[in-house]
Order: sequence, then structure tokens, then C-alpha cells
Amino acid sequence: MKLKNLKLSHFRNYQGIELCLGPGLTILTGENAQGKTNLLESIFLLSLAKSHRTNHDSEMIEWDQEQARIEAVIETKNYEIPLALT
Repeated sequence: MKLKNLKLSHFRNYQGIELCLGPGLTILTGENAQGKTNLLESIFLLSLAKSHRTNHDSEMIEWDQEQARIEAVIETKNYEIPLALT
């Protein structure tokens, strides 16, 4: 199973971003405090319905917003499975 697409809306420091991931290995790079861990947290949250960083949902919502949304498409051998969490 692999992550094919990830879309974040008002999640932590992401007002909106959509990533289309290709086959093979994906490496996240960037300066400190730019959101690499936030991307990983969104995948963890969508997978297990809990954060590895906080017990407070409000901490994951972008400042001055009422809700955040995570969407993804998971690809298996035979299917594409859409997932979403608001």
C-alpha cells in the first residue's frame, strides 16, 4: 500500500497544499520549522486517528480557523482508496 496523494487544508502551518507522490521513495527536505514534521503528522493522524504530538485537536488547526481537513488517496495493488478526516 502506498500514499498516492495528500491534501491539507488549514492543518497546522498549511493553509492549503496538495502533494502528488510518485512511485518509489519520497524524501522531505527543508529548513527548520517549515512543516516537514507537520506533513508526517498528517499522515499519522489519517492512519491512526490520533496525533503523535498532541492530545488537543485545536493545536492542529491553523490559527484563526474553525477546522482542518486532511485528504489522501491510498493505492493498493488493485484499488485506490480515498481517505478524509475533518
